[in-house]
Amino acid sequence: ARDVLFITRYGRDQEPIVLSLPMRAIDSESFDKPDMSSKSVFDGAYQQLRLIIAESDATMKSGGACATEAEKRAWWERRAALDQQLGELLGSIEDEWLGAFRHVLDPTVRFSASDGQRLRKSIGQCLVKSLPKTFAAKARTMELATEVCMLVARVLQKATDAEDDGNDWLDVCSLIWDTYVFQGAAPPSDDDTLRAFSEQLREAVQEYVGVFGEAEGGEHLILVLDKHSQQIPWECLPCIRDVPISRMPSVAFLRQRIAAMRHGNSRLDSPSSSELSLSSLAQRSSYSRGRALTPEPGSGPSLLSSLAFDDCVPDTKRNASNGMAGASVSGRRVFYVLNPEGDLHRTQSNFEAHLQGQREWSGVVGRRPMNSECEHALQSSDIFLYFGHGGGERYVSRTQIRALDRCAVALLLGCSSGQLSLAGEFDALGTATDYMVGGCPALLGNLWDVGDKDIDRFAASLLQIWGLASHSPAPIAVNIDTEHCQRLSNAPTSLAEAVCWARKACRMSFLTGAAPVVYGVPVYLM
Repeated sequence: ARDVLFITRYGRDQEPIVLSLPMRAIDSESFDKPDMSSKSVFDGAYQQLRLIIAESDATMKSGGACATEAEKRAWWERRAALDQQLGELLGSIEDEWLGAFRHVLDPTVRFSASDGQRLRKSIGQCLVKSLPKTFAAKARTMELATEVCMLVARVLQKATDAEDDGNDWLDVCSLIWDTYVFQGAAPPSDDDTLRAFSEQLREAVQEYVGVFGEAEGGEHLILVLDKHSQQIPWECLPCIRDVPISRMPSVAFLRQRIAAMRHGNSRLDSPSSSELSLSSLAQRSSYSRGRALTPEPGSGPSLLSSLAFDDCVPDTKRNASNGMAGASVSGRRVFYVLNPEGDLHRTQSNFEAHLQGQREWSGVVGRRPMNSECEHALQSSDIFLYFGHGGGERYVSRTQIRALDRCAVALLLGCSSGQLSLAGEFDALGTATDYMVGGCPALLGNLWDVGDKDIDRFAASLLQIWGLASHSPAPIAVNIDTEHCQRLSNAPTSLAEAVCWARKACRMSFLTGAAPVVYGVPVYLM
């Protein structure tokens, strides 16, 4: 049963944090289907997501049949209602699944070592004062990990917001208390004890509000998702919607992709099965929401032991033109495939003049690529643009992609181009994983089917913000805020960061805006 959600956070020069969050069972009254009474919150939310996407697909197929103004209005109202439902579902996932621990996903919190040490000391002193004397002596010998203090700092910042209801603060106080309980340095808490401790701790650390700042930029979050959670658009959770995010099939893929980038080799060999195993990571120290996990015999104390993962998060190659960490590609070496089946007339009208306006670019418009044309383009170009149905699987096979010596950055704007399919006991597979094996630094794809008009608006904004559109003298024939996009493109912008901003151009913020995701490492234009 999928009744526990594990989240592991790694950062260079940081101790790992492993969360074990219970996905409590739901009752049948929460959903219309009585057969869901034995399912977990995860299963219920996943089923709700599938129903929303299925109904979205149905509305897109029926849109062409709307003839009267009333029918068109009803169609748009239904689309808007589905978009709202998806947004509410993502908000519910953040609030009910993660609670205070949503802040573990935020990579932007920064504070100095001295401030962190002072905060750690204040938390320890406050807890010792709240304990019976029989526990105080042992509690004084314990020290919280830096990452726990960072979580406290982040929640402390957000706890001052007008919309905060105090639940996040209670969650993190419960975490601290239970960590000490697990080590025998505190008695089990009841509601009154926990609330008293939370109020005392808030007063003790008020001086730190405003001390901990945001990172200046360049922060990037990489998600390694298992086969069950990969279909959820985590990138659009409210807490990280504005954070540049990309996905990787495994930690082993991430290590090899960064190593290849550092050595100037774009080829990514498939990791071995032993390297792909995450079982060893699950044996690290951990804690759960509301209770502490029992460690394996001989392992370090929960959240208090020092764990190293620096070898798995090596320094990335710096882009020589802007100093940002990531891969760099040329905006002059571009190949495009536009409307290969000849039925996306609006999309072709929107982008044809722009793509053909740059003489150094090459591609095909309104026809199917010839044999091996896409394969050759992926090997010889820096950027591959695809405006068609799906991920272009009809024109280049997965075997061809996996066997590439090098692979361009791929922007696949078709329906479900980034979707991975379950394969029984094995990891989920799809076009995106084929490109990763083939050495693709980064790939943009959609998790589900999207409307062509809205995804065109997203694509136009993306090309403007990333800076690729500036390489062509011809404009894109899509009505977007071009001046705003150009202002954003003045600073070095990674593909994942451009995706964050481009989502805002979508009329359907979630049905369309949450569909595009990036796989790979940060990629910048030279």
